Amino acid sequence: MRNEDVLHGHMRTHLMGASGGTAAFERVAHTHGIPEVAAGLKAMAEEIKQERDWLREMMADVGIEPSVISRLASQGAETFAKFRPTLRLVGRSELMDVLQLEALYAAVATKRNGWRYMRQAARAGANLDLAQIDELERWADSQLERLRDWHALTAATHFPA
Repeated sequence: MRNEDVLHGHMRTHLMGASGGTAAFERVAHTHGIPEVAAGLKAMAEEIKQERDWLREMMADVGIEPSVISRLASQGAETFAKFRPTLRLVGRSELMDVLQLEALYAAVATKRNGWRYMRQAARAGANLDLAQIDELERWADSQLERLRDWHALTAATHFPA
């Protein structure tokens, strides 16, 4: 497989994650039990939308078309995620606030690693904007820091010492 093919596949997969991630952040923001965290997650969803748009632009710059199959798979996965068990028969478990933040953290860490991969591809000759990739990685680092803080707040609120 050529390096270009690998990059194209990676960017399509990254876009699929960004699309699903946007929906996940919006869903968790809507259901989170702590208003401060919910508001932060809603704002972060807007950041991720902007990142997704930048990724689409980067893909266009290197001649990559988004995958219809990946988009549909992402939509299906997000729909399925809405029907996960809540560990309660009635109502919503506070544990879900914690678990959902952990899942979002893992998604952002994976996204950050994707930007690192794209930086390496750019250094190897891919027509990608290094400055933009550096900025996207800084955004991901900031998002991870905020998610850690919200996780600590959520855990302390729902499970006080």
